[in-house]
Amino acid sequence: MDWFIRWHEAHTLAFELILFLCACLVSVFSTKIYQFVTQWPRRTAGTIVTRRMEFELLRLERLHNNVYNLFIYLLRETVVTAFAVLFIILIVCALLLYTRQKLIIVPFYGTITGLIVGRLYDFYQLVEGLYSYKDTVKGLQDALAAKRTTAAQAGK
Repeated sequence: MDWFIRWHEAHTLAFELILFLCACLVSVFSTKIYQFVTQWPRRTAGTIVTRRMEFELLRLERLHNNVYNLFIYLLRETVVTAFAVLFIILIVCALLLYTRQKLIIVPFYGTITGLIVGRLYDFYQLVEGLYSYKDTVKGLQDALAAKRTTAAQAGK
């Protein structure tokens, strides 16, 4: 594996040639690279935010005044979280066995704790949105309408 990491020390001319070719590609496609780096993240972030708001609106509408759907949703999310925690523990144990280290999972408690705290925060946001349902739905609908208006104006 060491030859793969240190191949450039034995082939200095090949390494310089690769760097030169990369520099040529960057100079030829610099405008496209600039557009990709500056415009793509904005479009993608806007799409992600819009889809997240649409999902949140649909979720609130589906769960509002329906205890059965709310119970099934919370149960499903709890089971998914438990399986994610078990999957993380399984991966950590497999990696520790593969590297023949002592089975200490303490450094990964932070990952598991972060996953659980994130799910609890999602539950909190859901309960808060259901508690103030009318205001939350109105805010989400107004924000979606504003995003669509902005997108329509930008498309012209």
